[in-house]
Amino acid sequence: MSEDIDIGLLEKYKNGEITAKEVLCYDGTPVTEEELKVALEDFENLTIQLKAVDLGKRLKCIHEDVVKKADRKVNIQRWSAAASLILLATFSFLLLNPSEPKFSEYFTHFNELVTFRDSDSMDYAEGLEAYTRKDYNAAYISLKEIENLSDELKFYLGISALGSERPSEAILTFKQLSRTSSNEYYQQTKWYLGLAYWKMGDLKRAITLWESIPASEFKYEESRELIEKLRD
Repeated sequence: MSEDIDIGLLEKYKNGEITAKEVLCYDGTPVTEEELKVALEDFENLTIQLKAVDLGKRLKCIHEDVVKKADRKVNIQRWSAAASLILLATFSFLLLNPSEPKFSEYFTHFNELVTFRDSDSMDYAEGLEAYTRKDYNAAYISLKEIENLSDELKFYLGISALGSERPSEAILTFKQLSRTSSNEYYQQTKWYLGLAYWKMGDLKRAITLWESIPASEFKYEESRELIEKLRD
């Protein structure tokens, strides 16, 4: 991962305030798609771990203290410096909590139930093909271009957003699907929306959603298992 990624811009992108193209290195050069994906995954996973032991607030206090005392001419927000603090705290966390659940262990592919026809648009076909091979970034880009998406395609769009490190976009899509129980993927949406909130570090909303999954519904056992682990 590049050590020059502007962590301030990275956080803004993670919060949905700017687009991926606006995330830059400190020297103003663009960040590649792969660098952004890796940086987001590392940053978000570490943030989730820190929140679990309330270390985020401690790091914030340390950071603010350093900012007040440091020379303004020094790049105190460089990714390398921030990563050092996060990694140091996370190392201590992992020693004490080796069984902390990982997002990648619970985010699984959902096999598509719709097909495409010769009359369908290129974006439709490319989006489903990319989704089938789990190329979530390509699937998201193609499906996003389709107007008046069906509930089925919105569901795949949400999963593609989540799988391509776009949790804020996934939340918006899944929230639309969760407004009515008449859509085919209403049950599944609860699980994946919870994962999106977890990815964003909002454990309270994630757990509330998973707790609403009845015993007979999609991912009930996994949701109870994850709730227990995150509350430990």
